[in-house]
Amino acid sequence: MAYRIKTPRKLSKAQEEETLKRFDEIISEISQDHLISVNSQFKRVYDRLTKSEDKWKNNIAHIVYYMLGKSLWKSPFSEENKIVLACAHYLCDPNDVIPDHVPEIGYIDDAYVVNMCLTKIYHENRTFHAKVIRFCERLED
Repeated sequence: MAYRIKTPRKLSKAQEEETLKRFDEIISEISQDHLISVNSQFKRVYDRLTKSEDKWKNNIAHIVYYMLGKSLWKSPFSEENKIVLACAHYLCDPNDVIPDHVPEIGYIDDAYVVNMCLTKIYHENRTFHAKVIRFCERLED
């Protein structure tokens, strides 16, 4: 469970709390009905992040893309699916805790959500978590 996306700056304690609160709200509201809309929105976010020169932003995109591909198309819709879909949903919101358009720091809260997603998945499905962590480690090579 040791993998974490490393960002150039840290969130303040208040930003961490607000980000986690928002992420938990999304998890509680998310359903399988959101799958198609989030998937289409995520494509734009993925394209934007993978074009960045910042490796940590690339990693956000690749990790969430991997998790979406590995978990969401399976049935039944589980808590693990909700967590992954909520993570993608958060990334698609340009006006989240730190709006994405803010230079240099706009995606730091998104990285925090991906890290929280990994922690939550660890508690839900350790087999899936282990696969995601192996994928993350390959990104660092």
